[in-house]
Amino acid sequence: MAHGADGVYCPGERSTARDVERAADGVPVAPKVWRDLTERAAPSGIRPPGTG
Repeated sequence: MAHGADGVYCPGERSTARDVERAADGVPVAPKVWRDLTERAAPSGIRPPGTG
């Protein structure tokens, strides 16, 4: 295994692991994008998850 590598993977194995992680923890969103989405949703009464 190459120095710095974290393992040997079969095709699709890393993306499947990422999908499982995101299903459990959510999809990461950049702060600027999240702020823009919440600001645009607010006038329609849409509140972000976890805010009540």
